[in-house]
Amino acid sequence: MTKPSLHEFKVLHSSFNNMAKKLDDLISNYEALHLQLEEKVAERTAQLTKVNESLKQTNERLKQLEQTLREIFENIAHDLKTPIINLEMA
Repeated sequence: MTKPSLHEFKVLHSSFNNMAKKLDDLISNYEALHLQLEEKVAERTAQLTKVNESLKQTNERLKQLEQTLREIFENIAHDLKTPIINLEMA
């Protein structure tokens, strides 16, 4: 087996340095993308929380309106039945 030359060591050294630089670049890119993703998730979570709260309020308002309508219709039904009962008794 032949002894590696100085040139081969320089090529190997250069290759390792290039590989290390590429890995550093990839890691930096990954970290930047990770931060962007976290920001988007936080932003979307805030939006969804706001929309969810709005939906809860709307749902509660609809329940109140439904109850009000139910009471109105019950009163109307009662008012319509009262004259009929009075006519039947007469």
